[in-house]
Amino acid sequence: MSARVFVLIPAAGLGTRVNAELDRNLSADVKTPTGNFLPKQYQILGKDGVSMLVKTLTPFLSHPGIHHISVLVQETDVHIATILANFPQIQIVRCGADTRAQTVEGAIEYLRQQAKEDDWVLVHDAARPGLVAQDLTRLFDALIDEPVGALLALPVVDTVKRQDSDQIIPHVKETLERSDLWLAQTPQAFRYQVLQRALNLAKKNDFVGITDEASAVEALGLTPRLVKGSSLNFKVTTADDLAIARVLWA
Repeated sequence: MSARVFVLIPAAGLGTRVNAELDRNLSADVKTPTGNFLPKQYQILGKDGVSMLVKTLTPFLSHPGIHHISVLVQETDVHIATILANFPQIQIVRCGADTRAQTVEGAIEYLRQQAKEDDWVLVHDAARPGLVAQDLTRLFDALIDEPVGALLALPVVDTVKRQDSDQIIPHVKETLERSDLWLAQTPQAFRYQVLQRALNLAKKNDFVGITDEASAVEALGLTPRLVKGSSLNFKVTTADDLAIARVLWA
């Protein structure tokens, strides 16, 4: 691709759901010296002592088509400088906000003086350490003739049930047709101008209904391309997810 590629890694989350579920008897490496739990993206996954965030960054660091990598954190983050001490080529941007969409919107403003309208912006979750180089290359290949953008995703293979919201105890209301359903993953890649327009519109609407970059772009009336990803590229959201990730990288 002739356009440059800017990678944004939102890492501003506190891992509230994971921390709320973690057993207080877990090993000490999930805690800070003060006894508080580390945000999930900074926790160690394997015996090599490497954090989830660094494992997430690895396929981007080795890809020749990437121009710039930024990690987006909270203003008060005290861990990131240590975590990325050996990666001076990665820019730390302290634009973390209440939601992922707001954080990415802040980063888009940060890139205003660097990125051109047709440059690509790839956004990838800090808590998806299972991205493999082949999937990243497949996404890049899809962008060659794509005017809007694309995202990794997985076709739904499980039977999907809709809950009856009128009942306090969950019961099935109906079974959904799954043949055209996909589970969105990251990276999600869009032209800088497209993503800027999308997030500006989302900001005007208080980011209501915006759960990822693709949903913001869809609100412009555009249709991002779906690129089949891998089940290894799952997002670590719960304590069970963290346990699975630790087994995979043991």
